[in-house]
Formats: sequence, C-alpha cells, structure tokens
Amino acid sequence: MTLGDAGSRQRSETLGVFVSVCLCLCLWKRIGACRPLRGRLLRSLIPLLNSLSPSLALSLSLSLPLSPSPWPPLTAPPSLPLSFAPSLSPCPSHIARSLAARLAHTCVCAPLCLSTTRADGEEAKRFYLQYSFPPSCVGECGRIGGIGRREIGHGNLAERGLLPVIPSEDEFPYTIRLESLITESCGSSSMGSVCAGCLALYDAGVPLKKAVAGVAMGLLLPENLKRGNEDDKASIMKIMEEEAVILTDILGLEDALGTMDFKVCGDAKGISAFQLDIKCEGLSTNLLNKALLQAKEGRLHMLFHMLKAQPKPADQLAPSVPKMTTITIPQSAIGKIIGPGGSNIRSMIEEFQLTNIDIQEVGSDGLVTISSKSAENNAKAEDKVRFLVQEAANFSPNAPGGSKTVTRTRRAMPEPEVGKVYEDCTVMGVHPFGCFVELFPGKEGLVHVSELSDRRIDNVEEEFKVGDKIPVKVPNL
Repeated sequence: MTLGDAGSRQRSETLGVFVSVCLCLCLWKRIGACRPLRGRLLRSLIPLLNSLSPSLALSLSLSLPLSPSPWPPLTAPPSLPLSFAPSLSPCPSHIARSLAARLAHTCVCAPLCLSTTRADGEEAKRFYLQYSFPPSCVGECGRIGGIGRREIGHGNLAERGLLPVIPSEDEFPYTIRLESLITESCGSSSMGSVCAGCLALYDAGVPLKKAVAGVAMGLLLPENLKRGNEDDKASIMKIMEEEAVILTDILGLEDALGTMDFKVCGDAKGISAFQLDIKCEGLSTNLLNKALLQAKEGRLHMLFHMLKAQPKPADQLAPSVPKMTTITIPQSAIGKIIGPGGSNIRSMIEEFQLTNIDIQEVGSDGLVTISSKSAENNAKAEDKVRFLVQEAANFSPNAPGGSKTVTRTRRAMPEPEVGKVYEDCTVMGVHPFGCFVELFPGKEGLVHVSELSDRRIDNVEEEFKVGDKIPVKVPNL
C-alpha cells in the first residue's frame, strides 16, 4: 500500500466516523428523554464504529455497562434501575444507582466539633461529608494524593444537600462524619452521594428530619441555538423551549455532549440544594420550571425505592458509639465539679471509665455532657455530679438556708502573671498530652507535651513523674 492510499483510507475512516456521530446525534434528539432507547442506540453503534475506528468504539463501550441492559422492555414505562443494600452499622451502606456506585459510611462520635480550615480561617462543624473520587472509579490509573478542586466542590454540594435535615444538637448531640467513596462512575456521583449518605445516616441511627435524594438533569439543544444573537434573544428562547429535550439522571456522555448539568436534591416537598452548569448563553424561566418539575419526579422515584429499603432510622446506635448523658447544673457548681486543676473530672473519668466529661456555660446555667461506652457508667457518673452539685449548694452563701452556714473569709488568691517564669513548680499529674503543674498553692495549670521540651517527647510518663520540680512560664491566660 502506498502512502497516498494510506492517507486516503484514513480520510475515509474519519469521514465515516463523522457521519456516524452525526446520525447518532440526530437519532438522540428524536428519541428524546427515553433513556432505554438512548442506551440501545449507543450499543448498536459499537459494531459500526469498530469497523471504522476501533479506538472510538472501545471508548464508547467502556462508557456503557458490561452487563446486559437492566431497562424494562420498550412497551413498559421507563424507570430507573435501583438497588439498595443498607447494612448494619458501623459497616457501610451501599447504593448502586444507574451506572454509578457509591460506598457511604457514617461515623458517629462524641460531641467534639470537627475543625476544617478555610481560606479565611478555621470553621467548626457538627456534620461533615468527605467525598473521594479515585481514578479507578472511571477506569484510570492515576496518582492518589490530596483532594482536588473537583472533590471539594462535589463534596460541598452533597453536604449542603443533607445539612438541612440533620437534627439539631439538642435532639442529637453527636458529631457526624459521612464518607462517600465513589467506586464506579458514569453518572452524577454527587447526587448519588446524597442518596447513599441519607441511607447511611438512617442505617447508623441518625434521626434525620426527612429523607432526601438527588438527581442530575441534562439538556439537549440544536447546535445553532447554543450561541444566539443578542438582538433576537426572545425568539431564540421560544425556539429553545420548543426543541429542547430535558434528560433525567444523565450519563457521563450526556453530560459531555449536552448543554446543561442541573443537580437538584431535596425531599418530596422542597429543595435542599442545587447547582446549575450550562454551555449556552442562557435558559428561559419556563425551561427551568420544566426541568425542576421533571427533577421532582426523579426524586420521588428515588425516595420511593430508598424508603422501601430503609423506611426509618435505626432504633439504636451502634455499640461503638459513646452513650451520652446531659445534665443542667447551676453555674456556681461548675468550679466544684472541675476541681483544682481538673482533678475531680480526671478522677471521675478514671473511676467510671468514661470517654469524656464536657462542661459548657449556657446562659446562667452550666451544661455537663457525660459520654462513655456504657449507660451504667454514665448513670454512676451522673450520681457523682449531682452529689457535687448538692455539696456546692450546701456550702454556698446564696443557697437556701445559707445564713445558717458558717463561712470563712479567705484571703484573695493571686493570679498568675503572663510572661513570668515560676521556678520549682510541682508536677501534680502526668498524662499522654502533658503535665498538670502547681504554680503556687491553689493554682494549677496544664503544660502541653509540645511545650515540655525543645525536643520531641514520645512518652511523657517516661520523662516526668508526679512530684518533680520544673520551671514553668505562663504564656497566656
């Protein structure tokens, strides 16, 4: 074969591929929003493209599911193929929707807010969704490092879709971390994360206000309407409304070739979050209304199958989740519960095998939160806290009958001076996070492990003992 024959054959192959793609787009518009026909059309083109361009046929076949089409016969109304398999916490909950699969896992922990770093500083959150999109989910081999711009945006969209239904801190005083790992993707992974996240939260026992779902809407327009004339915009919008085809639950190929990517999530009565990307100069209000109504039908279809698999949140939390007890106490008793340098709290944590005791000032009262792996230990610690509150009330001058209590006036205790170095401070307690030291009688403070030496200390218990004398500088109060 000569060089000229090879070039002529290559041009013929290119022309054939071009004609096939044009035919595909024409048929695509004709069949409209009927997704079963769209899938069958793509499969029917693979043998033709294989004879013309094996590489294009291979890329098209990889974008389609390997198994036979799960769509119902053409005589039946088209419906989304759904399969949900929620599992018992703390194991993940699975959701496979369309041509994408997500693995969602809920972590419920003690009420310690997660700290995230933003461009303008740190932000504390009770609910955080971590979204991961590894290269393997789209059949690629790539480096897995820090999260990228796309993962941050998709995770934030899914988090905003679930945030309005997260229970308040009074109803559910836990910190929730939801992880969405995309295992396969040829559709909207962020909307799949909303559906999978809702099921995972239900399975973990989080009492959501309502169940929410998400769906991605697409739009097909003729090429001549994507870039219109500004002087005749009204007529172009009218033609666009007549010829536009709105797609529900778009595929990756429909997202690439289409004009719109409209992600909508919410429940049966409202929208919790949405995101709109378009490749044309604008959309009319009527077209957006039509897309929103069609998205509502898709959400209702999703919610029906989701609630069929997991009708309500689990009755009990997982055994690994700390049990919590909340007590309201007078503000005057906070010091008695904490003790000198936190001695009372530390003794209660060790005695009753607690996870943590947290005390916060709420208005004129104090809020004590006790957490542990056993409800029985929580009850014992609660009795001890109430005993300390009663003891503080009996010796308080403001308590009922306090006039009969003999109180002694003590000399005012001096306050530590910022920047001053105190020599020969006694180590009162040694812990993995640092040492509690006594600056002077009645005044104790914590020296963090990072401030104990100019070198790294791997084990504080091996370096310091109770009763040691060390110099301490007060950086701040």
